[in-house]
Amino acid sequence: MEKGEKRLPQRKSNRLKDYDYSENGCYFITVCTKDKAQVLSCLKNTSEARVGTGLRARPNKIFVLTPVGVEIEKAVQYINNNYNNKVTVDNYCIMPNHLHLLITIQNRISSDGRGDPSLRDIVANLK
Repeated sequence: MEKGEKRLPQRKSNRLKDYDYSENGCYFITVCTKDKAQVLSCLKNTSEARVGTGLRARPNKIFVLTPVGVEIEKAVQYINNNYNNKVTVDNYCIMPNHLHLLITIQNRISSDGRGDPSLRDIVANLK
């Protein structure tokens, strides 16, 4: 680590050991930007823009997507069209340095008992 460089805290994994994240279900996902850079949206005094579906920051203020945030929103919307109705994004919110997603996986189970795609695959494709 170089002098003056910030060290991010080490987090304990919040994933369940031995859980198959390709199973059908609803999952709450948070994806953060590298180094918590605030590149996805910013707080503005306006009521014209949106960052998700039905979420407001504060009265008289709202998060407005940056050009990077607009591309992230397109990627989120692409999830609904990319997995043949097996995966849907029920709700999402794009914040300045992270993204919240509520994802439902409803897929058929293959002969080996595993679903396709897994939550890991979905998030990796989003990133």
